[in-house]
Amino acid sequence: MHVIITTNALEVGIDIGDLSLAVLVGYPGTKAAFSQQIGRVGRKGEGVAILIWQDEPLQQYYMRNPLEFIHKAPEVVRINPTNYKLLAMHIPLLREELGREVTKEDLQDMFPGLLEDYIETVLQVAATANDEAIVDDKFSLRSMSGKNYSVTIRGQNQTIVDSLDEWSALRDFYEGAIYWTPGEKGYRVDSINRRKGEIIVLPIQELTYYTQSTYRDIIDIMQSYQKQHIDGIDMAYGELEIKRSVFGYKKVYFGQKHESEQVQLDHPSVTRFTPEGMWVTLTDSQWSQLKNGIQELADEGRSIDLLAEASLHAAGHAMTSVIPDLIICDANDFTGFSASEMTAFANRPVIGFYGENGSGLGTIEAIYEKLPQVLRKALELIESCPCAEGCPSCVQLPGKGNVELFKPGAKMLLKILIEGID
Repeated sequence: MHVIITTNALEVGIDIGDLSLAVLVGYPGTKAAFSQQIGRVGRKGEGVAILIWQDEPLQQYYMRNPLEFIHKAPEVVRINPTNYKLLAMHIPLLREELGREVTKEDLQDMFPGLLEDYIETVLQVAATANDEAIVDDKFSLRSMSGKNYSVTIRGQNQTIVDSLDEWSALRDFYEGAIYWTPGEKGYRVDSINRRKGEIIVLPIQELTYYTQSTYRDIIDIMQSYQKQHIDGIDMAYGELEIKRSVFGYKKVYFGQKHESEQVQLDHPSVTRFTPEGMWVTLTDSQWSQLKNGIQELADEGRSIDLLAEASLHAAGHAMTSVIPDLIICDANDFTGFSASEMTAFANRPVIGFYGENGSGLGTIEAIYEKLPQVLRKALELIESCPCAEGCPSCVQLPGKGNVELFKPGAKMLLKILIEGID
């Protein structure tokens, strides 16, 4: 018997005709990726594919509803070539090729559907860019952000990760962080040089724990591109400013011998970025309706306000779980947030999402456009789980802060929002 152990590399269409059995450890994230991976087997005879579901809400939902998964159509790839940041980065390249300035008429000919104000914004952003830096620098395949970082082994001329965007780099790489390569080699972050964009790591022989960063994002609204008001539900899509402070990390030990350990960083990092975002804000009447619905479930240890906030977080977690199922994206492409009192959103209860990999992917705009489907799918996920107040199969997300979550209230809140749309 011959065995091939691989990452998702075989998904790209490599033909090894003699493969007859595929074992997938965990759902690849999309039906399209799943179909590609199992399509590697049975090309010269019978083939069998086995999918081992993992303990994650969306995967557990499909384990409970296998026929829905089997009949699910592959997702549609989304490309947004008219994203203004993406266009603005390409205009200096086009200017160099044309040997002249790019005009408003040029963009109108290429993209007839774009509004004149939008085109003027694109040209203004492009005019403020450093043309030489854009033309001479390499475009990263990982992100659309500005400054990039590389990860290098100390004492060796070997880069193990290149072109990391700044906010992801400082979120995942900090002094003491553990990094695993796809080859299961372990490294510990030794130092970070923000001026040079260098992260230095040291090899470690034995891995006894992994790390999760502890950070806080302060969110502000820069501008809104689109707004909708549907029966009391306010939705918006635009540009946010995120101030991210990474102040510590958690050591999570393998096995049950040690409890997790929280470590404070000696030198916390702070960075700002301006990703695309979308958000849904509730009205006072909707928030009151939720509180009235959960009033009987409150007690001395859990006030109505606390349960309402926990319901908001749980609903946001459920929406986060189902988004990759409705839009082709990775769970790491976006981050969800929810709160009942944020100054940027006029202290109204809000559930929102912002992009983690720069602009131009179209993920956030797609969430905005597919919000009704996201809400319904999130409700289906919660209702299909038999637990009482929330578990890893419905509202708990790995590494996402699962302290205050309330499933019954999340179900009520999602129904309130769906009623507003219907």
